[in-house]
Amino acid sequence: MIVTITPNPAIDQFYWVDEILSPETALLTRANHTLSSAGGKGINVSMQLNYLGMETTTMGFIAGYMGHAVEHSLHERNITTNFVWTDGETRANVIVIADGKEVSPIEVNATGPQVSDMALHRFQKRYQNALLRCDYVMCGGSLAPGLDIDFYKRLLEKAHQKDAKTMLYASGDEFNHACELGPWMSKPDVRERSEVLGKPIGTKDQAYEVGQELLKTGSEIVIMAHSLTQPLADQMVFTKEGIWNYKANEIETVNRVGAGDTFTAGMLFKLLKGSDVTTASRFGMAASLASTEAKQTTVANRNAIEQALQRVEEEAL
Repeated sequence: MIVTITPNPAIDQFYWVDEILSPETALLTRANHTLSSAGGKGINVSMQLNYLGMETTTMGFIAGYMGHAVEHSLHERNITTNFVWTDGETRANVIVIADGKEVSPIEVNATGPQVSDMALHRFQKRYQNALLRCDYVMCGGSLAPGLDIDFYKRLLEKAHQKDAKTMLYASGDEFNHACELGPWMSKPDVRERSEVLGKPIGTKDQAYEVGQELLKTGSEIVIMAHSLTQPLADQMVFTKEGIWNYKANEIETVNRVGAGDTFTAGMLFKLLKGSDVTTASRFGMAASLASTEAKQTTVANRNAIEQALQRVEEEAL
């Protein structure tokens, strides 16, 4: 069984507009299309794996009206949830995508509800029970208020004690602290902070250097996104056997939010089906490409991924 953990889930609200009007022009901007969906890294990975026919259980903290919306969105897709309720309100993230500027959407992420001591205790008990039945644990996204920076580190410690393979996809100190334990798969989120392990990652060469450092922690697979201003970021994949870079061509960007999550899910799907790292990475990049060219953050159409494979370029480094 695969368990995905999203400590700070959200309802992602997407608005596609013709243009962002200035106050001097108009006080109101109308969207020509909208979309709402449960979101967060672990949740997005669970949704994509579900579309590919792989079952998961997703965990985290939810609250209030938006918490019910998150749960309902996932149950509609027949995804098993094991959320812990806390006080307050699950966050709503707003993404505005203007025509012709799809590569640079406006994203505003809310803070999220405060996780109470009681909710944290309940989560820890449920997590311990989940570890009795799971083989893989994927931790992803930002931490909700009330959780300290060692939250992920403690989750990985417990998973390793049960011989579960772990995946870490986060940013900041919560990533830096937890990656010391050498998760099976490491993927730093580099969108908000352009550094990992205290080192800059603004260029391809810098990403290459940090990826090698992460391999030294004991991770078997390291994924580093770079060239973030392109229509779809490149993904550099590191193993002890080799290092490869993956990029996509001829991209028609519609919604690039969640592309890294889809890459992770697609790659994980193939790895768990027995594929080697390069085959899995190409499939992950194709899934990321297909999601970027659709409004949804995940790809329900397997054929779209297979077709996108033809536009994925692999380079051995």
